[in-house]
Amino acid sequence: MPYVSRSEKQLWLASNLIEKALKWVSLHDADAVVIEDLKLRGMEHGPKANRLIANLMHRRQLELIAMKALKRELILIHVPTAYSSRIAEAKYKPNFPMSTPRC
Repeated sequence: MPYVSRSEKQLWLASNLIEKALKWVSLHDADAVVIEDLKLRGMEHGPKANRLIANLMHRRQLELIAMKALKRELILIHVPTAYSSRIAEAKYKPNFPMSTPRC
């Protein structure tokens, strides 16, 4: 069996997960994919979280999502974090009463 580097495995896994997610979106007759702009760097986290964030292929995942969404003719929309929190609050608060942090 040939050697496969960790980054190649991560890329393969990310690509397959994105493909499955976009297939699900297409099956539900959606014509757009919305991505939340997450800013994880520069925040204080513990050592374990920092290790996970350092290995996260954030930019490469965004490129894969954009490329695969374009192939499926889906619209790709980027929204700020605060905006998506307000959408979730309006959508889920009547059914699941909880406090939401303000960004």
